[in-house]
Amino acid sequence: MAVFKVMHRKNTPTSPKFPGKKYHDENSLYDVIPYCCNPQKTKSEYIGCFGASVPYAAEQMDKLAIAYGKASSIRLRHMMLSFGPGERITPFLAYQIAYQAAWYYGREYQILFAVHENKQLLHVHFVMNTVSYLDGHKYAGKREDYYKFQDYLIQIPKPFGIDISFLA
Repeated sequence: MAVFKVMHRKNTPTSPKFPGKKYHDENSLYDVIPYCCNPQKTKSEYIGCFGASVPYAAEQMDKLAIAYGKASSIRLRHMMLSFGPGERITPFLAYQIAYQAAWYYGREYQILFAVHENKQLLHVHFVMNTVSYLDGHKYAGKREDYYKFQDYLIQIPKPFGIDISFLA
């Protein structure tokens, strides 16, 4: 079974500049996106992005937030989808699932996704700018939105016989 989780304070390293506040500092995009795009982890180079170009995603997300005067508070949302043992998943199929999953937020927010192959189990990292490119509003992160996203995400891998569970 695949597992989806949003990286929270309790499972995400904090910035030394802002102890206890994950992803608040001006370097958060420049730290997390290169980690997600690391060539040692993304051997097949299955990396995609909505609203920005992959090589410049951190800079473009940062500049968008600055342009709208929203370069404070939580700068990004980091999520991960891990595929379980025994699931028939290839890096390309993981990319296809990730593309469809990212599209949900990509219609309004810049979002990068990268398939990691460096561990025994394939997994995908998602990094979403919390500032909308449509009108500059901040992502509220309400439970209702998360539940709608869960309903959407569950449907994507069903044709491939993959179920998803969600971690809090």
